Amino acid sequence: MKSIFPKDSFQKIEEDICNSTGISTLVLMENAGRSCVDFITANYSADQISNLLILAGKGNNAGDGFVIARHLANMNYNVKLGLVFGRDSLTGIALENFNLLKNQERTFVHVFDCRDVTELEKNLSSETRIIIDCIFGIGFKGSPDEKIEGLLRKVNTLENVERIAIDIPSGLTSHKQNGVCFSADHTLTMGAMKLECLFYDGKKNSGEPHVMNIGISDDEFAVRNEECIFKTEISDIEKSILSRDVSSNKYTNGKLLLISGSPGLTGATYLSAQSAIRTGSGAVIAAVPNSVFEVIELKLTEVMKMPLQENSSGSISFKSYEQIRDKIDWADVVLVGPGLSKNEDTMELVRRMVIENNSCRFLIDADAIYAFKGFSGLLKGKDIILTPHFGEFTGVNEIEIDELMVDFVGEAKRFSERLGITLVLKNAPTLIADNGKVFINPTGKQNLATAGSGDVLSGMIGAIWAKSGKRLESAIAGTLLHGMAGDMMYEESGESSTIASDLIGKIPAAKVNAGLI
Repeated sequence: MKSIFPKDSFQKIEEDICNSTGISTLVLMENAGRSCVDFITANYSADQISNLLILAGKGNNAGDGFVIARHLANMNYNVKLGLVFGRDSLTGIALENFNLLKNQERTFVHVFDCRDVTELEKNLSSETRIIIDCIFGIGFKGSPDEKIEGLLRKVNTLENVERIAIDIPSGLTSHKQNGVCFSADHTLTMGAMKLECLFYDGKKNSGEPHVMNIGISDDEFAVRNEECIFKTEISDIEKSILSRDVSSNKYTNGKLLLISGSPGLTGATYLSAQSAIRTGSGAVIAAVPNSVFEVIELKLTEVMKMPLQENSSGSISFKSYEQIRDKIDWADVVLVGPGLSKNEDTMELVRRMVIENNSCRFLIDADAIYAFKGFSGLLKGKDIILTPHFGEFTGVNEIEIDELMVDFVGEAKRFSERLGITLVLKNAPTLIADNGKVFINPTGKQNLATAGSGDVLSGMIGAIWAKSGKRLESAIAGTLLHGMAGDMMYEESGESSTIASDLIGKIPAAKVNAGLI
């Protein structure tokens, strides 16, 4: 598990580490630049590196660029270095590193002023293959001036060029980016991941982010992670969460009651039930309204089925509560919501189940989340995983989407903490909030943005929770495995050809790759 920091808090954290450990910022800058060079030489050809251009500002981000230039020059690579604010603007350790570089200027490093697009164009050629952005860094606030905007626009439109941002793309201030910023193929961020690089415009402009080793241990960052935001890793998942005892039987490997389905939405029941079985649940009962029972009977083979009284719309009736009460007691986890419909009679049933069953574990997904719009207090203190997408979350949290988009990480954390539940907020990437902490899932790509993907996810989480009894760990593991299955499909069929049922077939391979079986 690795710490993630909002960019505005990172400078202070880095300074505190330097003060407490005695490591100097000059050493950190040297380590940062050297790590970036290691990445560049490992991932690009000699021809590409020999046609490399660095754009440097005047602060510590520029200093990183000077270290990169020096090490590449020492390896006999030709480097062009454009000073966006001129030599006279340099101060502090950035100036120190520039002075170290000056002795090599006449051999492998060509330094030029690059205050506007005209000066940039003079030093670009058809052979330029890599542009490295060291203009602003994480301390930048506001928006670039007209000349810098012009430089960024020009660089962003170049073809056949790899763009690498150092620490954070210059001009990027938020996951919701209003102004122009550097558009990177890769972002080499220092010491720890920056939150702004992971979502929406920040994600688009950061390309693929990579954390560079700057000589500070993960433990030093972890003890200063006051925001309690983390990236999960495969190593965080306990192998025991899905392992089976040699003397186990189907009822000791997780009993899941799935309450779902309505006319036109039977696919959701199928996807959740099948993913639960494939993830490892020993026994699954699909409780569905009479109106769709015959369809579900035909679609599901290994899953037990239970017909429930329907209401006038064909969805599950409030009157069916007595039918399912014993099965709620039987189940290790009750998954309610996939394809349920938003019929108010059905929503009353969902609320009654939660109110009257204090000892039950509920995974509340999809349409069932709608039952708690205006009634979120009923969730407080219950053993619950809630799995909304943004639209569903705005309803249950009674917040407008524009307000949510400003600080969805904070909103997720506060909502989960207030109610004492685990929140899986489906996004790209998905995040899990629990007990004042936020865990960002590292797996999954845009091919998961397809109908039914969330139904597969809820079935996977439900199965793991039913087997292990570990709420937060199950949410983390299910989300990570779901994303891994999606990543496998991405490799096979690209970003737009995955359908939700494809994911089910990839669950066993995802478990193997995660070392869980």
